[in-house]
Amino acid sequence: MLTQIAEKKKTSRDTKKLLFFPWRFSQKTVFLINKYLKNRDLSTTLYLTSQTSKLTDFQETFYRNLKINFPPDNYTLRTLAKRLLEENSPCRIISDVEKYVRLARLLRRNRAFWPGCSLPGMAVALSNFIREIKVHTSQNFDQLRHCGESYPWKYEENRRILSTALKVMEEYQNELAKERLLDEEDIYRQACFYVEQLPYRFFIVEGFYELPAYQRDFLLKILSYLPQGVFAFRQKEGMPVDVQNLILLPTLKEVKLADNWEEINLSDEGPGAVPHCWQYPTQEEEVKGIISLIHEALTDHPEWRPEDCLVVFPEMPKYRSMVKRIFNRYHLPYEMTPGFLLKEEASVSCLLELIRLAESFSWERLMAI
Repeated sequence: MLTQIAEKKKTSRDTKKLLFFPWRFSQKTVFLINKYLKNRDLSTTLYLTSQTSKLTDFQETFYRNLKINFPPDNYTLRTLAKRLLEENSPCRIISDVEKYVRLARLLRRNRAFWPGCSLPGMAVALSNFIREIKVHTSQNFDQLRHCGESYPWKYEENRRILSTALKVMEEYQNELAKERLLDEEDIYRQACFYVEQLPYRFFIVEGFYELPAYQRDFLLKILSYLPQGVFAFRQKEGMPVDVQNLILLPTLKEVKLADNWEEINLSDEGPGAVPHCWQYPTQEEEVKGIISLIHEALTDHPEWRPEDCLVVFPEMPKYRSMVKRIFNRYHLPYEMTPGFLLKEEASVSCLLELIRLAESFSWERLMAI
């Protein structure tokens, strides 16, 4: 009986909360700070987010609300992985320049020449290829070769190029392992071995709405290892069904596998939107114009935070890299939920998801995509 009571107390104390915020929830980070960081031991608390500008916003918001000069440790997933490796791993992280030089040397050694490409061009293309493979898949070389060999190529030359690229990539990885080196795409998988070194007992995680393959295990291991915490997510209501099926629901499924969560749905307390229209000559001017509108809104309403502004781009795949670049240039924190526009999305994999949409759309709607 005493054992059962002890287990109950432990379960209650170690509850992890999965919070679902509406898209127009006012001052989400302020809510998290006041609700979960006030009167807490900050020396054993971790705040984790997806991008650097959000860290600055968190630090300012924390001080403004709690009047404490020293916030809890706060990192992006990338900086936390690098910190763990610097403190515990014997491996060194190489730069993109060193990666390029190594790949160029391996290409020359293999006498690999692709039609119409110079050696520098091939090294850049192979570097991008390796990055895409590592970021978006967790397959080993045998699986990758099987996929390449079994694919019905229209031109046999493409099969040969892929085979050569995989051969050079494998030599590159063996070379890194032999010399105890890592490239930027390896740091998350390597950092998984040192999660147990984290000194924290409580976490707050926000800003993660998709988990690339190379980051997934690291983040999920953190969520599983730390005994208490809060993971902030977005409610799916109001989202297009393709964004739900391709991004939000797969991410949510992965997060739920990390541990048992107490799920909490928060109500929408935000004001209704007032429509205004502007027109810009280019996409870049449009993003800059939106940033200026956000600055004006924050100036006119000092109680607002950047997270209170919701911006929707109708063709997110085209805007995504530009939004990241320009928002970072102006040091404006953001949480980006990627979207899809299936009739414009270049990836063939999205077309394979149409079978799912048939369950949610009328036939007329499906044919109009």
